[in-house]
Amino acid sequence: MSDRPYRRARWTFWTLVGLSIVLVGALGQVLQAPPSPGTAVALAGLGVLTVVTLALATRVLLALTGRLSGQRDGRRDTRAH
Repeated sequence: MSDRPYRRARWTFWTLVGLSIVLVGALGQVLQAPPSPGTAVALAGLGVLTVVTLALATRVLLALTGRLSGQRDGRRDTRAH
């Protein structure tokens, strides 16, 4: 992997990790709020955003370490299985 895409991928990974930390903190605040329909919507929305952010961070980490499924020599395996 050349230097620029690698640095961008690392920056993306750490941005996603930071965003996940902020979202988990917001989830904690929502869980302490009194029950209401607004709290339920906030909890559902923040939960989905947290899961998506963590999944993307995991995918970027796997790509950075070369452990992404179907990856060979930096290229995706496009053959039919």
